[in-house]
This record gives sequence, structure tokens and C-alpha cells, in this order.
Amino acid sequence: MIESANLVSSVGFMIIGRFGRLEMKLKVFFDDNYLAPFKTFLYSAYCNKKPETKVEIVVGLWRGNLSPESIAVIMKYAEKLKFDISFETLGTWAPILEENIGNPDGHIPADSAKARLEYFVTSTEDFIYIDVDILLLPGWDEIFQPQMVPRDHAVAAVPDSMTSKINNVRFPPAENKANAEAEMDFYFNCGFMIVNSQAWHESGLTEKLTQVLEEFTRGDHSFDWVDQDALNLITVGNKKALDRTFNAMIHPWTEEFGNTFFSPERSLQPKILHFVGAHKPWNMDNELREYLLRIARDNYRGGFIDAIGNWYHMYFFHENQRILWEQNWGA
Repeated sequence: MIESANLVSSVGFMIIGRFGRLEMKLKVFFDDNYLAPFKTFLYSAYCNKKPETKVEIVVGLWRGNLSPESIAVIMKYAEKLKFDISFETLGTWAPILEENIGNPDGHIPADSAKARLEYFVTSTEDFIYIDVDILLLPGWDEIFQPQMVPRDHAVAAVPDSMTSKINNVRFPPAENKANAEAEMDFYFNCGFMIVNSQAWHESGLTEKLTQVLEEFTRGDHSFDWVDQDALNLITVGNKKALDRTFNAMIHPWTEEFGNTFFSPERSLQPKILHFVGAHKPWNMDNELREYLLRIARDNYRGGFIDAIGNWYHMYFFHENQRILWEQNWGA
């Protein structure tokens, strides 16, 4: 049942999930442009969770990223899905947010990168960060199991399937200070992270993050993705690798779009699908969607989840069902 829907003032997004006795806050940042995928994200969370999993969501607001109309839609979803949604203010980590991070090289909007880093700095309780270009499949709510929390580390995350170290392709270790320090550790994608806030603060990671960002602005580090690279660098020896099923990265591997379907994620039974890069399924035109669905039909292997290696098809299915569901209650 919905217990509260309290609006504060700001920018961001957080989900609190209860699995057994474990309560975690699941934080996200998005704007009006991501409202549609966020709705599909919520719908997939509802359809594919266990009956006993309770979901509470805290949506952060900052710099007017969400319009009143978007907030109204989110609240309607809370009512229909029986999720508890409230809102939280961001923007208090001003010096770094305003001066040091710069533009994260097009990886994500700068405000999103800043918000993601602020969650680490300001949170006093364990939380889960997750992007909204994500589809949640059966088993996703295993993230709320106690053993998922990195008790001996600050962060638990999934190794990045595209990159094995900071600036993997362009900057070999001998030419880059960050790689020289981090080359012996795995490199994670920060689209899904479980954070031990006590370990973060006891390890002095806020101070280390501030230092690394200051070094970046001086040119000491050549980061591809500022927030993600900085988090990987400061957590060397202080991060736990999670199974790839909790962040299966879906993306094209070459200029030939069809090669997407032969990525390493093809063999997984993913619980969380992460659509990274420029090819977002909700932005595809009908011609490209039909092309993807045709490949799905041609490669069907029996069984829905592992049938096709074409996870865009899975996204389209949930998106279409979500739209039909909305129409049924007059959204």
C-alpha cells in the first residue's frame, strides 16, 4: 500500500526495496527526457518482482529536471503500482558539483554525473544506485538480499563488459597515472552499484574523490567518463565484483548494428538489462524496431528470456505491455 508521497524540492531518484529484513535505498537521477523509459523501468520492476518485495521510491529533484507534469505522472504510477514514492533534494555538494567535474565527455549529462557522485558523499545509509536506461527482469529483486551488500568493501558492482580498466583503449598504463594505480583491479560500470556508506566514509573516499576531481581539472588524469573513472580509481582494493547478470550491458560492438546480438551478454540469463550507448530502445523508429524484431524471429531458440540474444525485443515487449496497461486506466 502507498504510505506517503512527500514532495520536497530538488533533483534525483531513489528506490527503497525491502527483501526479508533488509532495507536498501535505490537511487536514480533522470529528467523529463527519460520519463518514458523510467515508466517502463517501474513497470518491469512491478511485473518481475516477487510478491513479498515491497518497493519504495524517492525521486530527487534538482535544477528543475522534472516538470510538474512529470511529477504528476510519477505519482500516478505510484498509486497504480502500489509503490511508495517520495521526493528528495540534491545539490548540497556545491564546490565539486559546480567547479570540478566539468562535462563527463558525453557519457551522461553533466548534472547526472554530479548527482551520482553526490549520492556517495551525502548518504549515511547503505543504498543502491541504478540508471533508468534499464529493464528489470525476473530475479532483479535479489539485489535486496543481505549477501549482496559489500560488507568488507565500499562498493559492489558488475565488471564493465566494454572496458577492463580506466581509459582501456586510448591510454595504456605507462602513459596514464590513473591506470598505473588501478590496472590490477577490475573496472566496474556504475549503472548499478550497491554502496556501503559506512565503509565509504571510514575509508575517506569523499576526500579521495575530491582530490581526484581536482587532479582531473589540472590535467593529471585523462578520464573518458569522469564520474565512473573517478569512482573506479578511488575504490581500488575497496570494491566487490558482482555477477554480470545484475548489469548485462546491451550495446553494439561495431559500426554494424546487427553485431549487438553477438555480444558476451548473449549467453547470460540476465536479471538487469542495461541499454548503454547511443542506441536506446525507446528512441528507435519503427523501421529499426522491425529490423530488430525480424532478427529476433529468425533466431528464436525456444524459451522467452534466453531465446534470441536480442534484448531489445525484450524491452519492446515490456514497453508495449506498459503502454497497453496505461491505456486501460486512461493514463
